[in-house]
Amino acid sequence: RRKNMADYCVLAADRGRARFFTLDTMEPDEQTGGPDLVEKADFTNPEKRLPQTERFTESKPGAGRETESGAIHGYDDHRDQYEAETDRKFARAVIERMAKMAAERNCPRIIIAAPSRMLGLLREYEDVLTRTNAAVQVISKDISKLSPQQIHEHLAKEDLLPPRRKPSFV
Repeated sequence: RRKNMADYCVLAADRGRARFFTLDTMEPDEQTGGPDLVEKADFTNPEKRLPQTERFTESKPGAGRETESGAIHGYDDHRDQYEAETDRKFARAVIERMAKMAAERNCPRIIIAAPSRMLGLLREYEDVLTRTNAAVQVISKDISKLSPQQIHEHLAKEDLLPPRRKPSFV
């Protein structure tokens, strides 16, 4: 087995953060058990870190203002479009980073876990992953805030990862 190889590359993401993991299923250590899901990178969407008040310098023009008819209108000043474009850029960067990690580690399997809205964005760039020749499996669930052990347990319950074995004391 080559030194730089992982059996699984795992992505747990939402629209603000993406976490990248690997799982090497070589024989687990008798004393410590295993295999262990290991976090390799944590990538945040820079636009999601700023509060909306800092991303947009003025409040929405016209929003909440009463017209002569007495109706209150929201005003579209392209903020939703801006947010969507920001999310798309983040999704593309995440997929590119996942493809690079999978290629560097000769990873035959990629697992992507994200809420449905983020999955839709990631799927726009799935062609980037086809270059890795890895089998891609997807689960529509936000597990990005869980610990690596909890993510491993969750994906093992879904039969996406092999379960972690307990240490065997002789």
